[in-house]
Amino acid sequence: GFTPQVGRLTSLTRLRASNNRLETLPNELGNLINLTELGVADNRLTVLPALGHLSALRNLAVANNPLRLPPVSVVRKGTIAIVNYLRVLYDSGGAPPEIVERGELTVAHFHELLEEGNKKGKMSLRAHLLQGLPPQVVEMAHLTELDMECNILDHLIPQIGNLHLLTKLRISYNQLCELPRDMARLSCLTLLEAKYNNLTEFPESIADLPLETILLDSNFLQDLPASMARLGHLKVLSISNNTLRRVTAESFHGLKQVERMLLMRNELTVLPETLASMTSMRELDLSFNQIYQLPLGLPGLSSITALRLSFNELKMHHLVMDEMENLKELHLTSNRLSGIPHSFARLKKLQNFKVGGNDFFMEPQYHNLKTWEQVQTFLKRNLERLAGSAGAEQRSGNSLRDRRAAKKLP
Repeated sequence: GFTPQVGRLTSLTRLRASNNRLETLPNELGNLINLTELGVADNRLTVLPALGHLSALRNLAVANNPLRLPPVSVVRKGTIAIVNYLRVLYDSGGAPPEIVERGELTVAHFHELLEEGNKKGKMSLRAHLLQGLPPQVVEMAHLTELDMECNILDHLIPQIGNLHLLTKLRISYNQLCELPRDMARLSCLTLLEAKYNNLTEFPESIADLPLETILLDSNFLQDLPASMARLGHLKVLSISNNTLRRVTAESFHGLKQVERMLLMRNELTVLPETLASMTSMRELDLSFNQIYQLPLGLPGLSSITALRLSFNELKMHHLVMDEMENLKELHLTSNRLSGIPHSFARLKKLQNFKVGGNDFFMEPQYHNLKTWEQVQTFLKRNLERLAGSAGAEQRSGNSLRDRRAAKKLP
């Protein structure tokens, strides 16, 4: 190979070194300011050196090398494009190659964002087509917020754990398959947004963090592990549009602070009885699953104001709602209901009611009631008829109520 002394041959105009099994070239080649031709094709080069200031270079042959820098998209454009790319790359102050490829203005903007984020302690690098987390970012140990959404990240480097003061991390709309174990070191993290990625398992590394909000919608999660129970500070959990089939009884056991849980568009059929221990719950969305049975204790969650159960397999006797007197929104569209239970007469605060598409006839104008007046008028006029049309199921509901009462006895 070449030694650094080759940079002393400043009068050299042509240098041909193709087919020599070269793996590297010295940066000193950039001193050959009179070079017009450089042939290094058919070697083993992965990175070209700092040739960006060779203004006389007109013929650069680099074919049949496993080049990573410059990328193929630049190499295809020819010598001038390669030289310009190398100039920006080596003068970029460590900007990622995908930023360099888009030119000097993009590099300058990247460094402006780094400077601004460094000053504010809040970094946003969203929608820059970044393939990795820039090393400069994880060196800013004082960061409290980091937004890397809408890039093409397929992994996070372990050094992300160095951001000990980080409270909010947004990494949605990427290509992440897992989160690193080093996430466990983010001891101040309260918000994690990782929607629209390729996660297949709930990240165990976050189970002991003080998270209050977790958004994992549109991934490929299949179950929720027992370790979730350690998230005692959690208030908002959204795992919609995944492939959830199983939730262990332990998963919900310690989640007593959860106020909103959104699990719609999954493949759930049942939920564990420990759901009833989530006594702070205000909003629960289980729409678009295959649920055929609700936990016996669910009606006892009197703090719930919004309950969405549309597009499941529920029957009328599952809907024992005696104690849910704060309910304002109830969606039951497209289940297997044969009527409406008498217990709905107690839902005096109900103001958003959807119940169309079930196994009993209802005029279309009543399928979607959106005001308190509409809902209460409908129940007053129709409840007796719709409950009476399903007497057998109502008796099953009474049996279910008795089972719930029995569970409360010492």
